[in-house]
Formats: sequence, structure tokens, C-alpha cells
Amino acid sequence: MKKTLIFVLAILFFFSCKKGDHNVQTGVNLKPNLLIVLDSFAKTMPPKNKYNEIYIDKVDPHTYSIILYSGNNSLTEKEIIDNKLYPCNFVNRNGVKFYIFSGIEKYFSDSDTTLQGMYKKNNNFDDENTKLWVVLDSFNIITVKNFQFAYPYMSLPARYKSTKQLEIKGLQ
Repeated sequence: MKKTLIFVLAILFFFSCKKGDHNVQTGVNLKPNLLIVLDSFAKTMPPKNKYNEIYIDKVDPHTYSIILYSGNNSLTEKEIIDNKLYPCNFVNRNGVKFYIFSGIEKYFSDSDTTLQGMYKKNNNFDDENTKLWVVLDSFNIITVKNFQFAYPYMSLPARYKSTKQLEIKGLQ
């Protein structure tokens, strides 16, 4: 009996030590309110944009600033390339892949050569095919506003308060 137990433990140990894939990138599930906003955003996006990105910034213990972005260039292209800060997570929604940035990219592997090839310098910024929404979640009260430009992890543009809020059907 002891030999069998030792054999089983040795097999378990052997398989548990197997070196895994270091590619951290995984798909995630979003909560219902953000899914509603993301679905509404996707309906307004220009077709076939190469970069669809979600930037999440925790402003304070109860407030999150989220930028939904779609364009032919990445919103933070220079930082991604210069610092090798490739996204670690994504969400697939109705056939569209949104890459998620939250500031954790600095601490995770950038071994995905597909992303490294996708995020390469492109100096032809195309404003016509760019779509950007700023989503503010404060105490679970969500406001959504359409913007020409906002930059992640920075203060929102001064005109944020005066910009008209978008009505999103189904959003609580």
C-alpha cells in the first residue's frame, strides 16, 4: 500500500511541476453594466478598426475611469512600443476583441509575439475612424460621454462635466 501511495504522489508531483505556458493573456468576463456599455460602443465603432482597447483607471476607492477606444492606431501606441507594455487581458464581444489595459502590464510577460507584431509604430494617425467614450463609474452610478480625445491614467479633460451624457439603453 505504501509503494502505491508513494508512486501516486510521485506521479502527481511530476505532472504538477510541468512548465506551463508563460503567456498570461486570458479572456475575461465583464459585469453586466459594462457589457451593456461595451455593446453600445461596439455598435457605434467604425468597421474594421485594428485597435479596440479598454483602459481602466481606479481614481479613488469608489471611482473608476474607463476609456473605450477604437481606431486604426492604438491610443497609447508610443508607451506600448517604447516600454513593451502589451495588454495582459482581453474580452471578446460579438466577434470583436477588446484589449484591456489597467496598469498591470509592466509586471507581466510580453512574450506574445502576435501582440508585439500588432503594436508597431504607425505614424499615420486617423482621426476619422477613431471612436472614444469616457465611462465614469462612481459608487456604481455609471455615466458615459463621447469624446474626441482623452488619455488614460490622466485627469479627464476639463470639459468633462459640461459634456452631454450619452443615454445607453438598458443601463441602470
